[in-house]
Amino acid sequence: MNEYLLLLVCYIRRMAGAPLMKALLAVSLWGWHLLFGSTVRPALVGIIVLFFIDLILGVWIAWLNPKCRVESRPIKLSFVKLLLYLTVIAVGRQLALAAGVFGGLIQGSLESLAAGTEALSVLENVDLLGRRLGHEIPWLRRVINAIRGRQEKTLAILEKGEST
Repeated sequence: MNEYLLLLVCYIRRMAGAPLMKALLAVSLWGWHLLFGSTVRPALVGIIVLFFIDLILGVWIAWLNPKCRVESRPIKLSFVKLLLYLTVIAVGRQLALAAGVFGGLIQGSLESLAAGTEALSVLENVDLLGRRLGHEIPWLRRVINAIRGRQEKTLAILEKGEST
């Protein structure tokens, strides 16, 4: 086991010493700073944590279902979803920089929508996993339906152009 750890450390040191890798890392960090700022907002951390919880629960559910297989395509699509969330958050950040207080309101709203959507997905996976394992949480289905109902009402209001 120590041999593999030493090989990994050696590999990382060699990669860190490569000028191309240093340049790619510098450009990546600059891009991150440009898109998300110098501080990481708690909403961003929350969305990323919820994403990984959702991913782990989804893989666990697929693993428990004899009719399903754990495949790489849905996992790749999950990372596309994370990329879309990050794009939405970056757009919110740029609006906050460009439009001041109103932009900050939009940024917070976009972050809340992304976090809420991911939290709902986690709750749905917890409910499904509980039912598969025979340990259903009786009130969780009602909470999920209440959140979905509120989302549908909000979307209907937005489509009509009315205010809440």
